[in-house]
Amino acid sequence: MIIYLAGPYGNRAEGKKRANLVRAWRVAKILWGKGYVVISPHLNSAYMDEDIPEVRFSAGYLQVLSFCDALFRLPGKSPGTEAEVAAARRWCIPVYTSIARLERRECDSGRG
Repeated sequence: MIIYLAGPYGNRAEGKKRANLVRAWRVAKILWGKGYVVISPHLNSAYMDEDIPEVRFSAGYLQVLSFCDALFRLPGKSPGTEAEVAAARRWCIPVYTSIARLERRECDSGRG
């Protein structure tokens, strides 16, 4: 199963961006350890937004999401994450917010 890892990334505060990257890395490591294939935009293009417009990443990662089997949503507010969750739901891609629910295949309903 290919899991798209969605969650807050960018923030003007460097410490917040780093914390978001570390959280994404930790969750990705757990999911890989459980046998999932994890696509983590956070880790794939970390710090590239300093040179490349964010809109390019947003559009590209929505294309990647369309090939995934599920979306795992990390906590925190983010317009980009909300757009990814909305796209997943439009495309009938299950959205999970906990590893336990993912393993039971109990997708989350309502807003992400």
